[in-house]
Amino acid sequence: LRSNFSKASQGNSELTKVIDRRKRVNVNDWSRSCSKGKEGMGYTCGLWEFFHIFSVGMHERYTEIVSLPEEQVMSASSSALVLRNFIEQFFACDVCRVNFLMQYDTCEFDRCNRLLPETKDSTKELALWLWEVHNSVNVRLLEEDGARNNREISSEEKFAVNWPSKTQCPLCWGSKSWPEWNRDEVFNYLKRTYWL
Repeated sequence: LRSNFSKASQGNSELTKVIDRRKRVNVNDWSRSCSKGKEGMGYTCGLWEFFHIFSVGMHERYTEIVSLPEEQVMSASSSALVLRNFIEQFFACDVCRVNFLMQYDTCEFDRCNRLLPETKDSTKELALWLWEVHNSVNVRLLEEDGARNNREISSEEKFAVNWPSKTQCPLCWGSKSWPEWNRDEVFNYLKRTYWL
């Protein structure tokens, strides 16, 4: 799209022509690296990877753009709203979309307070908030699977679906019992995973 921007910006019909010339993404082929052998899972996992890259990138780019005029700086709350609206319009999984929008719109995990005031810390909070939402999705999916199979989910199982695991990032986990996290280490892990 960037390479054809002048043509695409001439109107809807030209934009449609540019888009139609592009190869469509096959849901089963997209982000095979995280499909975990489950049909179609790569697409949703790939979207989550994109969301994490977006949120960590906002923090990393904040210091570079903060010298711009205020109206050109994308704040953490504005970035979160862009993410919310993207999910509302483009996330193909209806249940996933509805659950995410509910979490966003009800300020789950204290989103409404954590992303204000607009500072570099609030951009870090965006990445951490999204990570918390993603872990809550992992737990919810596990519980739904348990309900479908008439099986009670143990605390240990809920513990095990949280990311990163204690093996992947020992410093991310607090010294006490789950769910205590070392948030600075979690952010560093997110940064190493999605940005560096």
